[in-house]
Amino acid sequence: MIKRTVSRRDFLALSGATAAGAALAACGPAAAPASESDGGDMPAAEGYSIVYTYPHPDTNMLGGNQRLILERYDSMVPGTDVQVELKTGYEMSRVQADLAAGTAPDLFWAGYTSVIQAIDEGLIVNQQEYMEAAGVDFDDFVDGIEAIYAPPTVGGYFWGMPYEQVVVLFAYNVAALEESGMEPPPKDWTWDELIEWGVAVTRDVNGKRPDEDGFDSNEVDIWGVAYWQHFAIQEYLPWTAGQLYVDETRTKATINNDGVRDSLQYLRDAYASGAATEKPPEKGLVSGKVVFQEVGNWGLLDFEKQIGEGGLGALYTPSHPVHQITATPWYDKELWMPVQDDKNREAAAYEFSEWWALGDPYLEFCLETGYFPFTKSHFADQRWLDAIAGKEFMEIAGEMPAYATNTRFWALFKGAQEAQQSMYELWDLAVHTDEDLGVLMAAAEAEVQRIIDKYN
Repeated sequence: MIKRTVSRRDFLALSGATAAGAALAACGPAAAPASESDGGDMPAAEGYSIVYTYPHPDTNMLGGNQRLILERYDSMVPGTDVQVELKTGYEMSRVQADLAAGTAPDLFWAGYTSVIQAIDEGLIVNQQEYMEAAGVDFDDFVDGIEAIYAPPTVGGYFWGMPYEQVVVLFAYNVAALEESGMEPPPKDWTWDELIEWGVAVTRDVNGKRPDEDGFDSNEVDIWGVAYWQHFAIQEYLPWTAGQLYVDETRTKATINNDGVRDSLQYLRDAYASGAATEKPPEKGLVSGKVVFQEVGNWGLLDFEKQIGEGGLGALYTPSHPVHQITATPWYDKELWMPVQDDKNREAAAYEFSEWWALGDPYLEFCLETGYFPFTKSHFADQRWLDAIAGKEFMEIAGEMPAYATNTRFWALFKGAQEAQQSMYELWDLAVHTDEDLGVLMAAAEAEVQRIIDKYN
């Protein structure tokens, strides 16, 4: 699907010059890896069996589909004799331990959060050099992809091959909304409107709404909103309120601010109003027992199959009522190549990485799972156009600004995984206690700053 400016044979010669031994300055621009070519024979990718690790079990939709697609192609990169062995079920902690020990697989799947320290330590190959040598047409990437996958905080390089474009929107059960007598809210609704619509469609077993006398919050028949997951709200809500948790250098925590306060207060209000529940009934959106729910495109096709054609509506995630910043959460995953002494094996891993992510296998993966392409060629492919025709959720998720308008800041500093736990605790305390929000935010900011300082 990607245009080339050099042949595969030329690439195999050029790729031997690629190495990724240069370390990054912490939270600063990344340096491009230096060439190690000595003018001798260049490595070739043929004749290698590489291991690709995908940390999902085969029973998971994503892992299972990857195996099926690989089997369809007989686990071989076309035009080469590079064989691929897929291993699933690994925890990311094991992959990270293998990286540190020098025993990592030839290729693995993960987000920036899992590899930012390994990049800094020179353990990850800068795939942009391979991509350039292979003649990859970077203009074929959809707008905004560079900011997501090659942000300034890692020097603007595509260290990993983009893969699994995740878009998070709000879905609603069309039939359940119609039965409530409410019209759909505007596609670009606000926080206040979400609470307003949530209250309007919530009913207890006696048909009472949360704003009516006698409403029984312990016996709710239909909930308006099943609230979204921590990994989405901790980044999305403050961003729509014009704030971040950390500054642009990723060296200073900035949690104690009005944007985070607004976000925490909003969650308190949503739950207190009776519009939202943290414990929705199983299959609530599918059964109509939940009307509105945050949904990622990873579950989209499954929801559609269960609800039926035309049964799932879609909206942007709501924006702050004053700032009105429309920014839908997205989550990146890349194919990462550990640095190896054997450059032939490294080149073979790239051969698979490029073919798998930029060719037909990735489009097939998108069609099977509901994930979104990241190249214009894939978006323009008739198979993709046929798949999304008439599916509102798919069409909205493919729009701009449904893609992110900012780089994913949590993923781009060492210690981010540890710092996220402090943010989870902040959300929980804000919703489940009456503690002063200023006190909670100040404590969280101090803890995240301590973590940042520890790693830098």
